[in-house]
Amino acid sequence: MGKKKTPEEKAKKARENGFNDDDDDIDDSLVLKIILPYTTGYIKGPLQVDIGLSTAHRERHYLTLKKYLILVFAVWENDWSEFDHEASRVGFSAKMNFYCYSSARIGELTESSARANSGKGLRYSDIIMLVGWGQDGKPEIRIALTREFAKGMHDSRNRPQHPMNESTTGLPLVLNPILFILGIALASGAFKHYKTADEIFDLHPPQYDDHWILEWADHMQDVPVFQGATCHGPTGKIQKSSSFSKQLTSAAQRAGMANVTIHDSRREAIVKANARGYSIAELGKFAGQSNHRVFQTYYMAEGSIDGQNSFLNQPCRTDFIEDMRGISLHCNPELWQSLPAKMQHELQQRPDYIALQEELTNLNNNITAATDEEVGRKLRARRKDLYTERQQLIKEELKRHRKTFSIAFAI
Repeated sequence: MGKKKTPEEKAKKARENGFNDDDDDIDDSLVLKIILPYTTGYIKGPLQVDIGLSTAHRERHYLTLKKYLILVFAVWENDWSEFDHEASRVGFSAKMNFYCYSSARIGELTESSARANSGKGLRYSDIIMLVGWGQDGKPEIRIALTREFAKGMHDSRNRPQHPMNESTTGLPLVLNPILFILGIALASGAFKHYKTADEIFDLHPPQYDDHWILEWADHMQDVPVFQGATCHGPTGKIQKSSSFSKQLTSAAQRAGMANVTIHDSRREAIVKANARGYSIAELGKFAGQSNHRVFQTYYMAEGSIDGQNSFLNQPCRTDFIEDMRGISLHCNPELWQSLPAKMQHELQQRPDYIALQEELTNLNNNITAATDEEVGRKLRARRKDLYTERQQLIKEELKRHRKTFSIAFAI
């Protein structure tokens, strides 16, 4: 991995690419509200025609339970890819369960690109974990997760909170929201009074209450729960949203799904909560939305009502409606993970690929012969750009062939 650029180096690179960062000739005054409609009209009108702005909308995708199970089973049972460290696989599953069960946005549990280098995301202090005893007298571990950095709620005291428990009767163990976070906490030494799982499992109900709170160690309060990892283990620094997004995209492709984002799980979580009959206020708090019209406009599925059985006075069904939502995420277990040799050879014979390879060969020779440090640095930077361009050509070709390769699947 190349050396990370300093802010000064980034600014210099931007100036070399023609970006003007001189504030003297920038008008930073606020745009009058009365002018905004005209600005929008210009962008959607003449400007759209002049520069060919796309009017296409991304299809709404829903990560239904069936598709989610395909993803998690691929990660734990059929995954040929190696994570940097096994802690990454455990952390991936813990994050995915939390995202699915809380409807959180990607930058609310990991470090958002809008808060780059802030270290803000889910911390241990944002989670309450306890052992509770219900009416049947059996103990279970429960948590309450607070989205401290929920979008648009920075000045509000009412952060969305999401209670979860270890009871997932009849479902695969990988869907248990407690399993992975408990492992992460124990491995990190996050508990104040407990070092092993056995110590927690041996707890008995207190005399005057029905739960024990599992307190976090003082030095762990502000430590990020989900950290980046290397081959040596967790780094101690919060994982960036862009890093987790790449993890998810890669895992989804290995499972046969071309494109999955956290917003797909968020959309499904909110739609299902709405179908359960929660009030508008409860749904808004769960989703972290102050404007209730956002759900209807951007989240609600197009076909969410069983009109057939409603009209026929028959019991309404939800199973096939969920299946129809799940179709939005196409799943192909035979999805190519790399270009077949024949197609890779054809790509290597294309004029644009040959020209790129020739320039790379010349650059390598020039880098070897360079004696000036600054000249060598510029040549290496150009070589890095060309490597990226070459990888992009391969990705685009793979994407194109994936679209032409279709098989019928009963999924």
